[in-house]
This record gives sequence, structure tokens and C-alpha cells, in this order.
Amino acid sequence: MASRRHTVAAGLLIGPVVLAVGWFWGDRLANCLRALWAMYGSPGAIRASVAGFGAWAPLVFIGLQALQVVLSPIPGEATGVLGGYLFGTWLGLVYSTAGLTLGSALAFGLSRWLGLRLVRRMIPAAAYEKLSLIARPQGVAVMFILFAVPGFPKDYLSYLLGLTPMSWSSYLQVSTLGRIPGTWLLSAQGDAASSNQYGLLLVLVAVAAALALLSWIYRRRILQCLGRLSGPALSDSRTAED
Repeated sequence: MASRRHTVAAGLLIGPVVLAVGWFWGDRLANCLRALWAMYGSPGAIRASVAGFGAWAPLVFIGLQALQVVLSPIPGEATGVLGGYLFGTWLGLVYSTAGLTLGSALAFGLSRWLGLRLVRRMIPAAAYEKLSLIARPQGVAVMFILFAVPGFPKDYLSYLLGLTPMSWSSYLQVSTLGRIPGTWLLSAQGDAASSNQYGLLLVLVAVAAALALLSWIYRRRILQCLGRLSGPALSDSRTAED
């Protein structure tokens, strides 16, 4: 029940903020979201859209980064690169991490509020069947590895972990720390592109592609190993204790 109280409290705190942002900046945020889809074709457009918020640009970017976690189909790689493109490697990492942590908390809390039946409708069947085998509360180290694996569907994993008895503190630790290496790599790519360091950009993209390719090649073995380390099946844990 403690976990459910935490979820309700988080909703009461975050809900008014989301509504206020939507009320004042709804149109401009919508323009930013539309530009995100075209980022690789026209990176200058999204950069100009976010930069147009002036001193509020970091906060707007954090909101976009959080939103791409909650709305899983939005590509997180695009927003990760965007952070470095706009703010440089290290500030991009800080702002991206803040947004990813906020978005992960929202996804985790929404999952506990909505329950298993609705979460299953939100996640593609193939992804659910695979992830449900390894999304367990017992293996904190296992979950950390999953959040660190390049190309792994971390947004869907956030929703699934909300259905387990995993505590808020454990979840936020593994989801935040596990994402940092990949987030840094994306941010560094954006910074290199912004400063026309194309040699460095090529190296960073090659490293990211190699890691993603290795993860894909050995995906079955990774899932099997992690599945053996995990605990019991998923259930509706809206009443789980923290």
C-alpha cells in the first residue's frame, strides 16, 4: 500500500505542473515534437524550436526527454543526440538524465496506477512476451544491465517494472545510473555534430553501432541468461509494498 500512496502523491505533485506547461506552451511544445520526427533530416529546425524558448530551453528539453519515455514510440536516441547538439556533451548529459529520470518515474507510476491489463495494451505483444520473462523485482543488478544495454527497449521495461514489487528507490537508481553511459555517448555525438567534429562523430557513431549490433546478435543469449537470473512472473502489483 505504501507504493500506491507514493504513486498517488507523485501524481498530485507532477499533474499540475504538466497541465500548466500544456496550458502555457502547448502550441510551441507541439511544434517541437513535430520537429523531433524530422530531426535527422533537419537538425537545425528542432534546435531552433527549442532554442526559441530562451532561458527556458533547458527546462523544455528536459520535458521533451521525459515525454519520449512516457510516449514510448518517440525515439530516445534522437532526443539524446539533440541534448548534446543544443547544450554540449556534459550539460546535455545532465539535462537528458534529468528528463529521463522524470519520464521513467512517470512511466513506473503510471504502470502501477493503470495495472497489468492496460499496460499490456500499451506495449506491442512481441515486446511484452520477451520483456515479461526478465522484468522481475529480485534482480536489481539484472535490471541495471538491461538499462545499460544499447538499443534495449528501456521505456517498455519501465512500464513492466511498475507491475512488480520493485521499490521506487531501487527502480530510480537502476533506471538512472544504467542509462548514463548510453546517454553520454548520444550527447557526445550531438556535441560533435554541432561543432563540426565529423571525425569524432564518425568514431562515436561507430562505437554506438558496434555496441548495438553486438547486443542484437547476442540478444537471445542475453535474454536467456537474464531470464534464469530473474524471479517469478509479472503480476498486477498496484498494492505492492515499497
